[in-house]
Amino acid sequence: MTELIRWLTIRGAAHWLAVSEPTIRNWLRDGVFQAYRANPRGRILIKASDIVEAMESRRLVPRAWGKG
Repeated sequence: MTELIRWLTIRGAAHWLAVSEPTIRNWLRDGVFQAYRANPRGRILIKASDIVEAMESRRLVPRAWGKG
């Protein structure tokens, strides 16, 4: 069976994690998790599973939230 992917925008990821959009952009820049685009001019999307994996692998820890 194919697993469904939950996609988040930067705004959606920020809301989900209760941080600012610049914080999400910083984490993307720092390689905490990966950004995807459907096409070169499309919006940036993030897999929710990548965020969960970053938390589980300790690349993203709660005390770092809200600093950006």
